[in-house]
Amino acid sequence: MATNGRGRVNVEDWTVLIETEVAKDEPMERWVDDLLDLLEGTSPVASTDPGRVAVTLSTPSHTVEEAVSEMSRRVIEGLDKVGLKPVRIVHVEVMTVTEMDRRLSEPTFPVLVGVAEIAEILGVSRQRVSELARSEQFPRPVAELAAGPVWTWNMLQRFLDTWPRRPGRRKVEAADKT
Repeated sequence: MATNGRGRVNVEDWTVLIETEVAKDEPMERWVDDLLDLLEGTSPVASTDPGRVAVTLSTPSHTVEEAVSEMSRRVIEGLDKVGLKPVRIVHVEVMTVTEMDRRLSEPTFPVLVGVAEIAEILGVSRQRVSELARSEQFPRPVAELAAGPVWTWNMLQRFLDTWPRRPGRRKVEAADKT
């Protein structure tokens, strides 16, 4: 953490997720809307499951402890004011807003490759990829689509790291056929 030169930690923006159990198992949309109004100014976002409310908020603070303490207090007080009667906090997750932005910019779905992409990566024909895919060493596809099997890039990478590539037949040029 950066200090301001006098040993005091600079203020940093934090994102805090607080998940609580509440004493209601019915739909909570009305109460949650009221809760979000009470938490205005913290960029609140809420989700619900039966008996649970999760709220993500943002706050400037000197330390992670201050951010968690202040946001926990505000969520518990807010739940109580709107009538959701918080039972207990069951989960807290905290990170800097910068870290949250970094994570949100990462892909959330793995990179997928099919036979054509693998052929291009390996520099072989699609038929050769199909042969390799039948071998014990090749990973099983994560899905079989109408267009053919698909694998994740990570699965393929593990295969590539251990594949004992052997040169195949020499490509026959048009001039060699005469």
